[in-house]
Formats: sequence, C-alpha cells, structure tokens
Amino acid sequence: MFQGLYTALITPFNEDYSIDMESMTNMVKQQFNGKVDGVILFGTSGEGMTLTHDERHQVIRYVIDLVNKLTMESKTLVHGKPYQPHVIVGTGTNCTKTTIEQSVQAEKLGADAVMVVTPYYNRPSQDGIYEHYKSINDAINIPIILYNVPTRTGVHIEDMTLIKLMGLSNVCALKDYESLRPIRIYIDWSAMQKVNTTNSHNTFIKDAYRNYELFVAACTSKFTILAGDDVNSLSIYVNGGHGCVSVASNIIPEICFELHEAAQQMNMQKARAIHAHLHPIYNSLFCEVNPVPVKYAAYKMGLIKTPVVRQPLHTMSSHNKEKVCEILSRYGLI
Repeated sequence: MFQGLYTALITPFNEDYSIDMESMTNMVKQQFNGKVDGVILFGTSGEGMTLTHDERHQVIRYVIDLVNKLTMESKTLVHGKPYQPHVIVGTGTNCTKTTIEQSVQAEKLGADAVMVVTPYYNRPSQDGIYEHYKSINDAINIPIILYNVPTRTGVHIEDMTLIKLMGLSNVCALKDYESLRPIRIYIDWSAMQKVNTTNSHNTFIKDAYRNYELFVAACTSKFTILAGDDVNSLSIYVNGGHGCVSVASNIIPEICFELHEAAQQMNMQKARAIHAHLHPIYNSLFCEVNPVPVKYAAYKMGLIKTPVVRQPLHTMSSHNKEKVCEILSRYGLI
C-alpha cells in the first residue's frame, strides 16, 4: 500500500540547465534522513515534462541506486521494520504511446511504481481517460498511481470513472486535489454485505455503480487516496484518505513526517497543531507556480546549488523572493 508522506522531489539544475547530480544526492539523503515513505521523481515539482528520455534514465537509475545504498548502509528501522522509501516515477504525458514508453523505462530501471497524470490539453472524455490508463496498465507490471489535477490538465477523473479504474490490475492509488473524494468512495462495505441482495437499497447501489464487482473493488483496503498538496493533507486523513504527496517536505521532511505520523495514528490534536504551524510555509511555497518557490527555498537553505528552473518556467520575482526568505527566516531555516 502507498500511504503516508511522499515527497514530490524537485530536480536540481546547474546554471547551464544540466542536471545537478550533486544536489540531487543532497536532496535524496535529506529525504532518507527524514524517513519519508517515498520520493516521486518527475512530478509537477520535478519538471518531468522538460527532461529528455536519456536524462530521465540517468536520474531514475541514480536515485534508485542511491536509495538502495543508503538502505544497506543505515539499517534504519521504522515501526520495527527495515526502512526503505519507495521510488516512484512520474511518467504521464498527453500521449498514451509516450506514457507507455516512459512507464516501461521506469519499470525496467527498478521503480516501485509509476505516477500517471491525466492527459493534459487533449481533454479526453471519461471513456478516453479510462482507455488511456488501461493501455498503460496492460503494458507494465508495477503499480500505477493515478494523478488527478484538473487545474493543470483541464480534465477530471469522475467518481464513476475512478471506480472503474480501480478494477485495473495495477492501479493501486490516487493522488487527488479533491479532499472530499475518499469519504464518497470508501463506504462501509461490511455493513452493505449484511443487506439482502433483494433489498431495494442494494439494488440501487448495483444500478448506480453499474458494475457490482468494481464497486466491491472500490471498497477494499487495497486502494489508497493521497492528498495532492500540503494544504489538503490533513483533510484527506479526516475524510478517510491515507497520506499526501508533499512539496513542503522537499525542505522540511522531518516535521512533515511528524505530522503524517500523528495523523496516521489518529492523534489529530497533534496533527492539527503541526498543520497550523506549517501553513505559512505552505502558502509561501505557492506564491508563484510550483516548483519555482520551493526551488528558491531549497537554494536559500543550501540544499541545492542554484534555483534554476527550465523554460518555460521563469525565475521568481524579487518581491516573492523576499516573501519566501522572510518565512524561511521566521522558521529558523536560514
């Protein structure tokens, strides 16, 4: 199961826009020390759409080898078990063929899973979304995390489509920007089983979901829903979800891990206190489009050598640089 804290890892660049592998090493080691449940390469924060096939190969292989090496050397235990964070690779594009090629590449290099965003710009129908994911599902043998972010892609995975996608063999989780989704999807299946199949309510459920088996699949514990951003991370837990894909954990993984540990243990008083404490950081990291602010913050904290982003992204305005620095200083991060 994919649950807990996953860092949407930034991709550090040198001044000439080449990949800064030294800074990438620093970032991965920091995440490892922060005991995050996993790192996600080439998501929105990782600027995956601007990397070439060869660059993706280089980074995936390097990060997986580094995580394996750190695991062997540290022998760290988390909850009594050997600690090894997942390495997940963002492979989604608006071309099904390209997405399959990148997903196959990730699998061959040893990724634990792929995260696949809905096709952007094309704006496919719900049937088109399903067939896109089915084609990817049929081409690989590792878990698939769906990524629903309509503000960037222009399309939304509707509940009925999600239920259908849960029936695919490799689809195991959803990164979602809709914090109320879990409570709509995870109904009490054990209670429903006690209802006679001839009961009108149960018949309604069958009709509403069209496919009874997919409905059953949706109500198992095998599928997890992760918050798509830090601001919604706590509400996901409250509504029945299982974790978060975080931007803030690029720079403060330890305290983000503490928040998610508290939430998973249902210590909501502690989780709410940490969440409220971190809100100014969350807001500062989205004062401009992600990942521009978080890369600047990581640069100011000495985690990466430059705040460079690849075009068409652009360096942050002077005003917002001051805003980020003020927050980092207030929290003792610089």
